[in-house]
Amino acid sequence: MMEYKLQNGIDADYYQMDTYSVWFNLLQFSPAHLHSRYTDTLLESDVDGNIYTNASSRKTGPQPDRGRRQLIIATSICAVFFVAELLGGMYSGSLAILTDAAHLLTDMSSFIISLVAIHLAERPPTKTLTYGWHRAEVLGALISVEAIWILTAILCYSAVQRIRTMDFEIHSSTMVGLSACAILVNIANSYFQVILSHGHSHSSESDTPLNVRAAIIHVIGDLLQSCGVLIASIVIYINPEYKIIDPICTFMFSIITLITTTSVVKDLVRFIMEGSPAGLNLEQVKKDISVDGVMKVHDLHAWALTPQQWVLTAHVVINTVHYNCEDVVKRAVASVKSEKRFLSITLQPEAHDPDQPVVADMWSCQLKSAWTNQV
Repeated sequence: MMEYKLQNGIDADYYQMDTYSVWFNLLQFSPAHLHSRYTDTLLESDVDGNIYTNASSRKTGPQPDRGRRQLIIATSICAVFFVAELLGGMYSGSLAILTDAAHLLTDMSSFIISLVAIHLAERPPTKTLTYGWHRAEVLGALISVEAIWILTAILCYSAVQRIRTMDFEIHSSTMVGLSACAILVNIANSYFQVILSHGHSHSSESDTPLNVRAAIIHVIGDLLQSCGVLIASIVIYINPEYKIIDPICTFMFSIITLITTTSVVKDLVRFIMEGSPAGLNLEQVKKDISVDGVMKVHDLHAWALTPQQWVLTAHVVINTVHYNCEDVVKRAVASVKSEKRFLSITLQPEAHDPDQPVVADMWSCQLKSAWTNQV
């Protein structure tokens, strides 16, 4: 009897969360005491424990190539020009160039995180990391956004100081050259972002244009910022007394950076809070599970390990008088598997007499699971 033990045998200290526990939870580690007491049983006895899952979803080994070569090229381009903008911005004294470099850092970080995620996703799951390293992508994005926000805050503070004192000089010729090159780099970067966005989509064809459209919007923001830096540099080159444009542009471009990373933060919050995946209709999922023989679906949970990998669990009350339990569960799983992003689908069947009322509260569910497994 497995499920009843898991629901009732967990120590109270499981709920005492510290910083170490939070990071473990973010990476989807199994709890230490659960690992020591129950992991062997879970890995060997999930079918006997009345838990049914689609076998294909357990395969978390090597992932298909998701544009590794394109990612490496895009990362290399971003890295080279990021260093050029960083050094050039420091030499020219332009905060606008440095802010543009910070914005370029967001793109480079996303490419690097994707590369690392591809590598880590190839590692097989373990007894501690039962889902493998798929969540490392989320953790990396969280660290990246925090670093970029700190850098943006430092640049904004420097811009305030410059406006207050006006004690700075701009090498406008260097600024013009760098900003012109930045436009060319962003055009190349645009190509890779749209291609990678299209290539990484594991959704249906109807969802793909939305993914590409989001990448195009991000690309337009990059190009507008680079064009803004070029215009500002030309104005300063023609009229050096208008150098205040540089810190003003820093504020404007910092706002653009914050706006473009806000959507990332929203997704990260959804992942950390184990929210249902964006674009997934739980009511439709419940209807898909409700095949012939299913009387009720409850305790339905869906969450995302990554944007492309979802997990689903549910309890299904089955009319075992007129239907075969295992056959019903298999048909229910097959109905939900049309959404290809599900990494794992686990359904717990509950035998029920159709002549009796369905009571699907947690306590009666635990008692029923305990009784079913003991029998």
